[in-house]
Amino acid sequence: MDTPYFDIPAGANAIMEALKADGFESFIVGGAVRDTLLGNAIHDVDIATDCQAKVTTRILIKAGMKTVPTGIKHGTITAVLEDGSYEVTTYRIDGEYQDSRHPEQVTFTDTIEADLARRDFTINAMAYSHDAGLVDPFSGILDLRAKVIRCVGDPKERFSEDALRIMRALRFASELGFMIEPETAAAIHELRERVNEVSRERVRDEFVKLLHGKGAGRIMREYVDVISTFIPQLADLVGLNLNNPLHIHDAWEHSLVTFETIQPRRTEMLLAALLHDIGKGPKALGEEWAKGVDHAEISRRISEEILRDLRFPNYTIKFVGRVIGGHDDVFTPNRAMIKRSLRDFGQVVFLSILDLKHADILAHGPEAAEQVWRIDEIRGIAEDIIIKRECYTLGDLKVSGSDVREAADLEGKQIAKALGFLLDKVIEGEVANDRDELLEVLLGSMPLADSDE
Repeated sequence: MDTPYFDIPAGANAIMEALKADGFESFIVGGAVRDTLLGNAIHDVDIATDCQAKVTTRILIKAGMKTVPTGIKHGTITAVLEDGSYEVTTYRIDGEYQDSRHPEQVTFTDTIEADLARRDFTINAMAYSHDAGLVDPFSGILDLRAKVIRCVGDPKERFSEDALRIMRALRFASELGFMIEPETAAAIHELRERVNEVSRERVRDEFVKLLHGKGAGRIMREYVDVISTFIPQLADLVGLNLNNPLHIHDAWEHSLVTFETIQPRRTEMLLAALLHDIGKGPKALGEEWAKGVDHAEISRRISEEILRDLRFPNYTIKFVGRVIGGHDDVFTPNRAMIKRSLRDFGQVVFLSILDLKHADILAHGPEAAEQVWRIDEIRGIAEDIIIKRECYTLGDLKVSGSDVREAADLEGKQIAKALGFLLDKVIEGEVANDRDELLEVLLGSMPLADSDE
């Protein structure tokens, strides 16, 4: 990996030139350097400087730039320019971390090397400027070449300072497809419970990024003990024999293979795949199966509890729960049955259930994979129904509540039941979705006119 010339964004370059004109040095640091060396797109550009924050503010305002004192206590201001916002932070050494997340105080320093020494991983502890070139005191470029995640200094100290770094290590290893070097890995396993000292929102955000990484399955296999600190129900799946001749994996490996197979790779579907059998754990089964509740329903309840605990949005919680709750339903390639399923689940949820069933079957093993053709056949029929705009919802009916009220003199719940009756008739193919025909069927049968129930 040759050290490239960094194409510093125009806004960052303007900030660095303004600081230089007043006799200060500055570097782009962290992720922007790492991603440039990897040839990846740069998203956020952070700048470190030996200039104190208040002086930085005066210099940038004098240069015509807008600034915001976003973290003045820790030496950080944000410059808002036409091409984006840039955090500019004074070189610093972090003090003691009292909350496993933030230093109680910082000490400003004069050298970029001292500033880089406080950072989490070697691949994030590099800096660059056109004047000085690449500054890499901890051999981060060698770890990039070796595809290794390694802490700066003592891993236990780094993770004890900021427990979120444990999740960041797993996330980077997943996103980049890197290995975690042995000493860093050992510290992660040893200190894993400290993840629960971090806010659920922070853990959730890192976990979602991990799930989307190309190495997600591998990382979750190697660090299931860490993932189980905030999703403890997963530990019950490890080594759990599913007692099914079509299953060639234990429950945890089956969940991971389903996760690795699922398409599309949306966050909701990744979560649904990972958690779809979470209700098969011995504790859940012992409490619920005795009541006659099937594992899909148990899994739905538990998955919603997990996602709620991790502060996922309500939409995600409900969507994942519905997909998991329906993943063990039996569907057949019958057009009327598929229309009823589209009506009951909704188009997006029903198609997502089929996606999960497809991945779930493939994760059973080679013999079970033969059943995939039936799911594909059902999906083909469902997509044909959707493309042809065939009627399967009340909104598709060619009669409205007003039509029913005027034609049959019905009110309130009677109208809703009448529309449901007509929709069933259309779905079953007993009547065309035509206004006159529908009203004729309604007037001929009047199934709900005599009851408000």
